This record gives sequence, C-alpha cells and structure tokens, in this order.
Amino acid sequence: MMRKKVLTLAVFVGATLLLTATGVLAASPAASNPHPILQEPTAPPAITATTGITNPVATLLAAYFDRTLEDILAWHDEGLGYGEIAIALFLAQSSGQDVNYIISLHQEGLGWGEIAKTLDLAPGNRDRNLGAIVSGRGVITTTYPAPAEAIAGKFGVPITDVLALHEEGFNWGDIRKAFALSQESGGGKTPEDILSMHQDEGMSWGEIRKALGLIPENPGAQNQNTEEERVQNQNTERERIQNRENNPGRGRGK
Repeated sequence: MMRKKVLTLAVFVGATLLLTATGVLAASPAASNPHPILQEPTAPPAITATTGITNPVATLLAAYFDRTLEDILAWHDEGLGYGEIAIALFLAQSSGQDVNYIISLHQEGLGWGEIAKTLDLAPGNRDRNLGAIVSGRGVITTTYPAPAEAIAGKFGVPITDVLALHEEGFNWGDIRKAFALSQESGGGKTPEDILSMHQDEGMSWGEIRKALGLIPENPGAQNQNTEEERVQNQNTERERIQNRENNPGRGRGK
C-alpha cells in the first residue's frame, strides 16, 4: 500500500516537472525558433524622390522657344494645354509682343484668330501650333508686323525701336507721326518725346508741330506776305504784257 502511494507521488511530481519544463521552452523564442529574426520596424520608411519626372512635351517647348521649363510648367498649371502654350509662344515670336500679354487676352475669352488680328498678324495657326513643331514645319523666323517694318524702312530706324514703342501701348499711326515729326524738326525731339507730348500732355498734332517750330508763331503774317508776293507778281506780269504791246517789234528778231 505504501509503495503504491510512493509510486503515485513520483508520477505526479514527474508530470509536474515535465509541464513546467514545457512552459519554459514554449516561452523562450530561441526554443521555439532556432533562427530568430530581427525586430521589424513599427512604421514604413519614408520614400523620398531623388529624380523628377518631366513631361517631354514641356521639355520640347522649352527647348524650341528658348524658354525655361519652369515657364512652360507654370502656364500649364494655369490651365493652358501644351498646344495653347505653343500657339501663344508662336504669336509672341511673330509679333514681338510679350507672351504673358497674349495669354491674358486668351484667358479673357479672345480666340487665337482674334488675338492674331489684334497683333496685326494674319489669322490661322497652320504653322503656329504644337503639331508644326513636332513635324518640323514650324520654323522660327524673324518676321515682324508689317506696320513696324514699313515705319522702320521709311524712316531708316531700327525695327526694335518701333516695336518698343508699340509695346508701350502706342498705335502704329501715332508712332509713324512721331517719327515723321522728329525727323522734320531735325531730331530736336525724339519720337518718345513727341508721343509723350501727345499722350501725356494731351497736345494735338497741330500744337506739337507749332511747339517744334514747324508752324510759324503768326501764320497770318505769313499769309499776308504770300498775298503781297502774289500781287507783286501779277503787277510784274501785267507790265511785261503792256510793254510787249507797246513795242510789238521787240523780241521778234527785227
């Protein structure tokens, strides 16, 4: 009876020790996994872009028109398509006008044909579009508005001077008058000075001519002198006719 109790106690103690050992092994990572791994990060690493991705069309426009890529992308961010940017740059190139001014006209609702007419250019964008650049038809030229070329040719001045005045807001007709008066007065006043007199000071063209000494201070006196000369010439002619009648033989080879 005593042996049976001892055997039972031994079995109980052995079972207890076995369970304890099993719990310790289960709690040990090394025991459950002979090849432990490093602890994983709690947050994913931040990804930083090291290279920018550039639209190839924007790059093409920047290179073709010698503009910065930032300019092209900025206009695109304003809502313009790359085709519209190409047309605006072509119009600016042909007219000598600032491209931002042209873009503002388009954003105000003007069509490209209307803008071309405003810039004294022929309407139509056949060779002033993105397709022309891609196909090679759009060749950069140095053509200028016809009025600018006419004024520069007539007065022998650099066309850039004419275009600069037009960009300041003066119309072609006033620019032509200003160059004419400047040369007529001997260059005492530059075309810029004359345009300022007309626009800023509100002087009429007649008043400007008078201020430049192209109209005498007392035109009535000049008219009076002219009338006296006319009468004198009439009297001289009358005397000549009368002398010829009184002496019919003179002047006939007799």
